[in-house]
Amino acid sequence: MSDMHREPPPCDGCLGTRRCWVCLGTGVVDRRQGGIDACASCYGSGKCKHCQPVSVVDLGSPYGLPTTADADEEPEASAGTAG
Repeated sequence: MSDMHREPPPCDGCLGTRRCWVCLGTGVVDRRQGGIDACASCYGSGKCKHCQPVSVVDLGSPYGLPTTADADEEPEASAGTAG
């Protein structure tokens, strides 16, 4: 087998399982307030970020939804005067 197609050996962080050690390969973590979120370490892939890096593609902001910069520019609803 050529060296080009050989996978790198598993690292000591995941103990050879190639799973994310933060979410244990599930891709999700529990929130303190309840519910679940995607694992921030492996971006929800469940793969170890050291021996199986995940490429993340930024697709931009969703169409029609305000971004955090847009939300800062909006006037507050309570800023008007009652009259």
